[in-house]
Amino acid sequence: MRGAVAVALPALHRCVTTAAAAAAAAAAAAQRSTAAAHGSAAAAAAPPPRQPAFELALLQSQLSEQDAARRGEGGGSVPPVLRPFWQRLAAAGAAAAPPAAAAAAAAARRTPLALLMGTGGTEAAALEALRSYHDAWRGAVAGAAAAAAAAAPPPSGLPPVLLLAHPWSNSLPSALEALARLQQDGLKGRIVYLPQPAEGAAAPARRAAAVGAGDAWPELGDALHSLAVWHTLHAARIGLVGEPSDWLVASTPGARAVAAAWGPRLEAVPMEELTGRMEASAGGAAFPPERVEEVARDVLRSHGATAACCAAAPAATPAAAAAAARAHLALRALVDDRGLSCVAVRCFDVVSKHATTGCYALAKLLEEGVVAGCEGDVCSALGMLWGREMTGQVPWMANVAQVDPAAGCLLLAHCTIARGLLSSFEPTTHFESGLGVALRGALPPGPATLLRVGGAAAEQLWVEEGEVLPQGAGEWSPHLCRTQARVRLSGGAAAVEALLRRPLGNHVVLLRGHVAARLRQYWADFGPGAEALEAR
Repeated sequence: MRGAVAVALPALHRCVTTAAAAAAAAAAAAQRSTAAAHGSAAAAAAPPPRQPAFELALLQSQLSEQDAARRGEGGGSVPPVLRPFWQRLAAAGAAAAPPAAAAAAAAARRTPLALLMGTGGTEAAALEALRSYHDAWRGAVAGAAAAAAAAAPPPSGLPPVLLLAHPWSNSLPSALEALARLQQDGLKGRIVYLPQPAEGAAAPARRAAAVGAGDAWPELGDALHSLAVWHTLHAARIGLVGEPSDWLVASTPGARAVAAAWGPRLEAVPMEELTGRMEASAGGAAFPPERVEEVARDVLRSHGATAACCAAAPAATPAAAAAAARAHLALRALVDDRGLSCVAVRCFDVVSKHATTGCYALAKLLEEGVVAGCEGDVCSALGMLWGREMTGQVPWMANVAQVDPAAGCLLLAHCTIARGLLSSFEPTTHFESGLGVALRGALPPGPATLLRVGGAAAEQLWVEEGEVLPQGAGEWSPHLCRTQARVRLSGGAAAVEALLRRPLGNHVVLLRGHVAARLRQYWADFGPGAEALEAR
């Protein structure tokens, strides 16, 4: 390492441990499930996951170290100018270590790595720390791949890094130079500039005020969360149950493309594995009858006055509810046995071969914290998984059924939705077939964000914000999928026209709240790069 030294520091108290972050995520999932079980819209307002822990290393130049030694501050100590920053980083959940140890810990724990550029002249030290990080990451991924069934290629992306810069000692120039080199090498990273002046720093008050305005700590929290999402996606496993539906001619990226662009392993699951479980369940061999009856009662549950805004729809029958319950139990067992994070199911085969539907099964999985998409739509399943991890929201996958360009509105419709997203709901029949069980309900009005992942290599993104409009009397149509929602796009007619000119597919994903800026920031920093196109 030339011109810089890595500072060895005593371990800081970890305020947010990995276990605590996992517990928080589990609690959030339980909250979503509970809200859904009571038919409330509270699941739509679930808070984002708590800020994760991260590994932290401080880099300083040799000149800075030598100067500190001359002043009697001792090598390896945190300079006075950096101590207020260091204390706040500790409070934010940092676990400090020398660069090599921090890199190894981040790779082993799959937690974010941040490098605090203490002074100028630390660019080479940052690159060396990142090489160590990526070497450890490759070893961890290779070990995980060897332990798992080799059904899909391992993720090809290398984890991004955060470069933390502060106002003093040429920290920011060093961060800029280092990130420029990373990007030249096709690697990903992000600079977070912490502008607060350090207490006691020898700087004029007016200069401190000029460079210290604002608060970058929320930005640091957002960046850490985005990195945690990157790691979650690269540990995720998506089960494609059956082939994508025949009509999805633009929504079928392969396993290599999904891994290269987003990280998850896409695992092919034979449709017979699901239908075989369903057949065993129908014969009473798979699940106790009392368990099937319990789930069937949940299938028939309704909430609120759906009929007040909607025309009459066929009611689901007890026999259809029992079949839908068995479909859910079979799919749930498949997810659990394979350890899947997400599923995309060729659900119309269930309709054609078993005269029932997967609409309830997919909705219930979403309520239980498992991302589940229908029609074998890999792009929508990816978007749902990413949106859930980024925001903590339960996503809704829907068709763009109608547009009103003059009003800047879309009408979304689908037969499956997590009931916690609805202010009222009832079980009815599937739209296209008239069979089985589907869910009809009303989304409460308010802010929303629509997204769509697309492209042959899942390398494209469409995001628009808007407002879910109240559902008025007579607006529901029996000629569309059962749950319907009108969304007025913030971009107005131009946004609708752009969607019609350059669509990425027939489905979009709805998240509650205005979160487009957060999604676009992740896409710009850590989204698919050239490697996604190369993996097509």
